[in-house]
Parts: sequence; C-alpha cells; structure tokens
Amino acid sequence: MKKLLLLIFAVSISVSVFSQTLAKSSTENKKPIVVSLYPLAFFSSNFMVGFEHGINKKMSGRINAAVGYSDRLNYYEFESNNFNNVNSPMMNQEAFYIEGQFRFYPGESVTNGIYIAPYLLSKSLNFDVTLGTYNNQGALVEVTSHKKMSAIGGGVLVGYQYEILDIMSLDVYLGGGPLVAKGDYSIISFSGLDPWKKGMVAQFGLNIGVKIR
Repeated sequence: MKKLLLLIFAVSISVSVFSQTLAKSSTENKKPIVVSLYPLAFFSSNFMVGFEHGINKKMSGRINAAVGYSDRLNYYEFESNNFNNVNSPMMNQEAFYIEGQFRFYPGESVTNGIYIAPYLLSKSLNFDVTLGTYNNQGALVEVTSHKKMSAIGGGVLVGYQYEILDIMSLDVYLGGGPLVAKGDYSIISFSGLDPWKKGMVAQFGLNIGVKIR
C-alpha cells in the first residue's frame, strides 16, 4: 500500500513538473502578434490595416492591406492640356493596396524598438475625372474620362515601434525605393501621401496597433 502511494505521489509530481515545464515552454514560444490601423490612409479615402507576426526574437513579418472607395474625392492634382495642377475632384474612385515587410529588430525584443525592413508593394487606382482642354477649334471644353493605373515597388524602411503597457503600439517609419507605374499615372501632378510615378519615391507611415499576444 505504501509503495502504491509512493508511486502515485511520484507520478503526480512528475506530471506536475512536466505540465509546468510545457506551459512555460509554450508561453516562451508564443510569437507576438500586432494588428494595426493606419489613420493617414483616411485622407485618401482608404481603409488600411496591418498584421505583424513575430518569427523569432529579432525578426517579424508584416502585411499591410488597404481598400479605398469614394464617389467624390479632392485629393490629387492633375495635369491637363495647357492646365497644370488642376484640382478637379475624382469621381467613383476605387483603390487597392498590399505591402509586405520583413522587419529586423536589433534590440532586445521583436515588435518593440528600432527596426529595419525591406518591403514590396503593389497598388492600383481607378477613377473618373473631368478636365479642361482645348478642342480643334481652340475652344475650351470639359472632357470626362475614366483613368486606370497600377504600380509595383520596393525598398527599405527604418522605423520605430513603441509598445505601450505591452498592449498597444505606436509605429512610425520612413524610407523609400523604386516604383514602377503603368497606365494613366502621368496625369497626376501631385499625389500627397500616395505617390504615382516611375522612379524613386518616399515611403512613410504612422500606425496605431493592438498587441494580441
């Protein structure tokens, strides 16, 4: 009877120690997840969210995605024949954006502190716009046309993500790289936070996130 009780006690202790070790290992192996919202995207009638997942103690992967829609948007400036910087509203605007980042945090923990991140992006924009131009008789007329454009690009970002009470985060980054656009992109003379051209472009962002784990 004593041997049986000792065996049950030993098994119980072993199971308890194993369970605690497994739980500790599971907690340590949990990779942080941050879900973010980009408030600056609302200026161009886009809704943009980000999802960051830790890979190890120094690296993480991040995906940013945005969709946009507006029946009338005064955000871009256009070039028309003999008329530069025309502030005509975009009509029936539809936009799509997706970006992937691979972040390296040289500090003590992933998703917190300074990071360096190569990125790749793809985006598209469709809209109607009415612009002034001259016809063959030299008279000024207004012409409404449908415009379509798309672009792919990449580069390197340097940023800082600050965790607040291990629950929220504030993320700011700046960088840039080459962008290759096609379609009717050349009609846009000024595009604010959303560059459209062939060449080197700046890439910057500000987002507010919630740390899930």
